[in-house]
Amino acid sequence: MNEFVHTHVHSDYSILDASISVPALVAEAKAKGMTSLALTDHGNVHGAVQFYTECKKQGIKPILGCEIYVARKSALEKMDRVENPTDHLVLLARNKEGYENILKLVSWAYQYGMHYVGRVDIERLRTHSAGIIAQSACLSGGVNRLLRGWESGNKEKGTYKEYPADLKAAAELAATFQGIFGKDGFFLEVQHHHGAHEDPALLVKQRLLAERAFALAQQMGIPMIATNDIHFKGPQDASAREMAYMIARGGAISGDSDAVNHTAEFFVKSPDEMYAAFQGWSDQPLKNTLWVAEQCNVELELDKHHFAHPIDDLGEMTTERMQETWQRWVHEGFSVRYGEHYPDRQKAWNRVLYEKATIEKMGFVPYFLVVADFIRYAKSQGISVGPGRGSVGGCAVANCLGITDLDPLEYDLLFERFLNPERVSMPDIDVDFDKDRVHEVLE
Repeated sequence: MNEFVHTHVHSDYSILDASISVPALVAEAKAKGMTSLALTDHGNVHGAVQFYTECKKQGIKPILGCEIYVARKSALEKMDRVENPTDHLVLLARNKEGYENILKLVSWAYQYGMHYVGRVDIERLRTHSAGIIAQSACLSGGVNRLLRGWESGNKEKGTYKEYPADLKAAAELAATFQGIFGKDGFFLEVQHHHGAHEDPALLVKQRLLAERAFALAQQMGIPMIATNDIHFKGPQDASAREMAYMIARGGAISGDSDAVNHTAEFFVKSPDEMYAAFQGWSDQPLKNTLWVAEQCNVELELDKHHFAHPIDDLGEMTTERMQETWQRWVHEGFSVRYGEHYPDRQKAWNRVLYEKATIEKMGFVPYFLVVADFIRYAKSQGISVGPGRGSVGGCAVANCLGITDLDPLEYDLLFERFLNPERVSMPDIDVDFDKDRVHEVLE
């Protein structure tokens, strides 16, 4: 019995490019005998938690990843088809560190590398490569483009251009990825969308690429992996996917469109269907999918709240520094808000101690420090900040930290409306800033 794992997979979170929902994707993989499955949406990880949960529910091992966009030169510069093209690269998380690094890369791409799409570059990959397996992706992968040559533009509009293959540059880029992800952490990816619904023109490109990829793999000792680049559930869904694809690009459906490959083979294939598609080829790239699946083991703690640690002048706070800052800010704030002349200072102190213990027990200390920090920054820069809105007005600790500017004891406001240990939920702190300067706080 053949075994195979799909490691290059898109869901409808690949907006206007794939049409299969996460539940349908997992169910179809399960129905076709899969025991593991990856999700590698274009440029985002929006579906990761839903995918993870659905896989666990249906008894399939989830492999979390992303097909990211990589600027050949620099993500801080604009995309240029010749000087700084945007390539694809599939990343899979081996472990928790790898998953966190993928999250960091995707976040950085949208914050700093946005030009048409959110992009990273080689330097960013070097910084956040630990715990990640990379695949050279589809025909639009950097190594793959250099191996086969590539095209861009549109023949009908007169913007079409072909770029020649550069085998030396392909080997250099592959060596760079090997250096970043390790000898067993970078795979040359091959696809062969052969079947009843194939596109002959696409197969010509894929076979040329495969021939050169196999040669490069042998030359450099790079492992290979076979994928099907899933975009929809079955062949019957191909036309809907193509329509969405063309909507995204402002094009029109036509038989000779250059913007999309006319194949209905990008569906969830069974292991037997994958082996049939690659019949006559070495089966090692198919078998390597099993090894990759074994390497990828990420467990998400979805029953816990996860907060970033606050940052001070020394960088991200350690747990010890965070606790010291928490204690100091609460005590200093109490001295300011509830000084010697406060009518019932002991009552206020008892209230603060109760709230403080509740916040600590529920694990929300980092959250309070982060909110207090950016509010302090805003006030230090003369940016107008609201006095507090909603149930947070009932929190004396928030008053001590400067998050709010009103005393809940004076107005008999209940802390439990804001945070209740009997009903564990995230505290909701609404903060109002001067609308003309709110961007300064976000930056």
